[in-house]
Amino acid sequence: VDERWATVGSTNLDPLSLLLAREANVMTTDRRFAELLRSHLDGLVQNAGDMVDVQALSSRHWTQRVLDRIAFGIMRATLFVTGHRY
Repeated sequence: VDERWATVGSTNLDPLSLLLAREANVMTTDRRFAELLRSHLDGLVQNAGDMVDVQALSSRHWTQRVLDRIAFGIMRATLFVTGHRY
């Protein structure tokens, strides 16, 4: 954040991780570390990522699309049963 502090860990920004999973993060205000981390992540975004092609995504095999929907349904049901909402 603003190259002044950084957090590194296993938390994902999704309801399951934030509400149910046991996650761990370490936060530091070491400015040099934060700058290096930011630089490294920017490099990964620019050079190591793959563009998501909407056409390719929508043309995946029907079984994969069904499995995606089932996984999403399980996650929503888990959140409902535990009383968490998002």
